[in-house]
Amino acid sequence: MIAFLDPAYPLQGQSAALNSDQDDMMSWIKSQNNINAAGAVKGHLLNDNLGGTAMNANLFPLTKAANAVHLKTAENDVKNKVWNDQTPTYYYVDAEIGGGTIDKLTGEIGDWNMHTNKVSNLRSFTVVSHLKKPNDMETANPDDNDYVKAEQRNAAAFSHGLALKPHSRVSELNDDWAGLRDISGSTTKFTYES
Repeated sequence: MIAFLDPAYPLQGQSAALNSDQDDMMSWIKSQNNINAAGAVKGHLLNDNLGGTAMNANLFPLTKAANAVHLKTAENDVKNKVWNDQTPTYYYVDAEIGGGTIDKLTGEIGDWNMHTNKVSNLRSFTVVSHLKKPNDMETANPDDNDYVKAEQRNAAAFSHGLALKPHSRVSELNDDWAGLRDISGSTTKFTYES
């Protein structure tokens, strides 16, 4: 996933709950690794608060700890740059399948000069998703990133128009997104209760 985020142009993302294509895969991963229901999630590569979609290409199975570390370090760092500092931001995430029980996300965050299209001040990160240790935050944070430093400082981004709340229901999707969702996988019917 590569994103060039313009603070003046917030994008509306989509909750991972809108994707049912990966439900069978997630059930299999959890059963094979004896993980409880909340121990593994469909993690966004580009966070839904930053415009990330619920399409298969933007979701990757992560342990609860890995998803939390990704949020508390990389994702919150990007949100601070875009929402609080109003800095155009480059954000790259690569999901690597480890071939066993250990997968990882690696990536970079940097300043993006929109006029020259150059990226500077790059910071790298790694997040480990260890299926045998789904709740172990220390294992998930091999770079020993400082959670406090990256803590999101602006909880009011939505109310100030700096961010758009992600879609959480299929009925909220426009026709283009609904059509893409329908052809992206085998499951196309959802039922929501009020």
